[in-house]
Amino acid sequence: MANKLILAYQTMWKYLTFFRYRNGIKVLEREWNNLIILDSCRYDIFERMNTIKGKLTKEISRGSNTLEWIRGNFRGLKKTDIDYISASPYISEEVLAKEIGHNPFNIIDVWNWGWDDSLKVVHPQTMVDAVKSYYKGNRTVIHFLQPHQPFLNGGIIEMSKEEIIKAYERNLEFVLKYVKDLVPILKGKTVIIGDHGECYGEYFLFKHPSVRIKVLREVPWLEVDGMDKENKGVDLDGQ
Repeated sequence: MANKLILAYQTMWKYLTFFRYRNGIKVLEREWNNLIILDSCRYDIFERMNTIKGKLTKEISRGSNTLEWIRGNFRGLKKTDIDYISASPYISEEVLAKEIGHNPFNIIDVWNWGWDDSLKVVHPQTMVDAVKSYYKGNRTVIHFLQPHQPFLNGGIIEMSKEEIIKAYERNLEFVLKYVKDLVPILKGKTVIIGDHGECYGEYFLFKHPSVRIKVLREVPWLEVDGMDKENKGVDLDGQ
């Protein structure tokens, strides 16, 4: 009975929020040379944990999950010269053809050859290595999978809500160390953004369902300061 009530509540809330957050930023129309995407990155937690210097604003995403974000940003887009270095399997010829009709990017599909079977994800260091190998100085999207699950410090089996949030925070803190040292090797203006947020029990919701609510649609937009010595994290070469 309780599960049915929760399902009914969620269904009602989905319809009530249908007209909220309908619009959002079209990321390709903004000014940037390098767009670093943190998958499933909530604004409120990023604001609290980020140590990368820059101008942070709150923006509204065009999706509550990655597929919605793809459709909201890339549908109708013609072929571009943008390089897209991605740890996300959703950025692929097959998925883009299904969702928006074709692939408008030069994709470096790191997920295809850099997937760590033991972690069930692409490690941030693998992404850093890929950027160092494939970055040409063109307009470039760099799509990390973290802080999205799976958590690099372990799974979520029998974890409480509070433990899951802590694991999410550690995932974000971990990936930011790699992003922080990636910034100085990039040319031009670098922006860090989340494609969508994450639910941790709000309205009885978890992860990122297709519901237009604050924690899923509010994402960080960080315009990173230039070659600042304070923007230094882990050693890119692992030394």
